[in-house]
Amino acid sequence: MDHSLAYPFEIYQEIVEILGHWADPSLKGVATQGLLESLSSLNLIQHHPQLRQAIALMLGHLRQPQALEPLIQLLADQDDRVRLHAIVALKILDAPTAYERLTGLQTNQSLSQELRRGVALVLQEW
Repeated sequence: MDHSLAYPFEIYQEIVEILGHWADPSLKGVATQGLLESLSSLNLIQHHPQLRQAIALMLGHLRQPQALEPLIQLLADQDDRVRLHAIVALKILDAPTAYERLTGLQTNQSLSQELRRGVALVLQEW
């Protein structure tokens, strides 16, 4: 299976960076939605952890509440760097709310083992 991107990696990286640094409040929601859609498009990024890292970090910078749950889901990512970027993004986004949500998830038995492990690690390091 070919895991290459349609365009050079740097183009995708630059798009993510541009979206994540939009300053106009009226466009932050649009930028966040675009990044969230990219994150859910596994065919595009599942073999590119650098893009998942960048998306996570930019979601934090945009500070939009709808990014909280997707960032928490990234704590189950197989790549350590993606998880670290998700932690940083959660702290940038809204540290008190993220901590409260993670504390609530700590006892949720319906979470995947990977996500439970990620949540526990974050709370241990928080």
